[in-house]
Amino acid sequence: MFSLDGRTAIVTGGAVGVGRSLAAGLAGAGAVVTICDIRPDVAQTAEQLSAGGARVTGIVADVSRPEDVRRVVDAAAARTGGVDVLVNNAGVVAVTTPTDDWEKSLADYDHVLGTNLKGAFLFGRAVAPLMVERGGGEIVNVSTDHVHTCGWPDPVDHADAPTCPWRGERRTTGWVYLDLYDASKWALNGLTQSWAKMLRPHGIRVNNLCIGATDSAMNRGFFGYAYEPGTEPPADLLAWWMDPDRVAEVMLELLAEGPEGRSGDNVGLWLGHPTVLPPPSPVLDVRPDFDAAALPNLGQPPTGARPA
Repeated sequence: MFSLDGRTAIVTGGAVGVGRSLAAGLAGAGAVVTICDIRPDVAQTAEQLSAGGARVTGIVADVSRPEDVRRVVDAAAARTGGVDVLVNNAGVVAVTTPTDDWEKSLADYDHVLGTNLKGAFLFGRAVAPLMVERGGGEIVNVSTDHVHTCGWPDPVDHADAPTCPWRGERRTTGWVYLDLYDASKWALNGLTQSWAKMLRPHGIRVNNLCIGATDSAMNRGFFGYAYEPGTEPPADLLAWWMDPDRVAEVMLELLAEGPEGRSGDNVGLWLGHPTVLPPPSPVLDVRPDFDAAALPNLGQPPTGARPA
């Protein structure tokens, strides 16, 4: 069985839903887990996950606030001397369009981009140097199937998924009323690709876990259901969504690939399809052709290099 015994992991947005399942999976594999969330019940979640002997700590934190991120990362690193796994799971969604009220647009931008993009950026910046010192690590950014739905860049045979909502089409575009959400996730893809190239020579893998509709606090809230006892969505909706525990199993399978596994990949889990780890993308799997360790300053491009 795959083991993370003694390794340190951070899961953002870990109080409920997908984050809780991801944290439980890591803890079950032996990791020392720190979860953070804006929800005050994150501490209770940590206690529940630790009841069976796992080592989970919960911290109330806002991922968009640099001081909160620093506090979470420092606390996690203090437990074992470093950080080995970061799962950027915290996310929010809101109905947003180009014709929204100006003040609403500004507030939505700060809320959605602050959580989905800035939060991942801050945690990545905080843990990457620790992972470089550690000699390796894993960063998993939880993204969306809106980035690539049903098999991009390779087609998926829908014959094996008759309930697939995208049967008969390959949709790689965003939603008309989620421009900020989709912008945040496409931007997260940019961070993932760049980080994967820069950090691979240091033994650090970076991948996107692009999941479709899953039973989560975010999804329940979007459909008008609070993530509270007695407010369960209809059974048919729950049956349609993916199981967060199964998503966590796929994440563990991804981590089990080890240092030589894929990096820079968009790992797609599509609604209506089996929730299984797809093979690495031959297009996105990163094998850098430069020695990042030889650069004069980690994070600075070689002399004369210019972004395209």
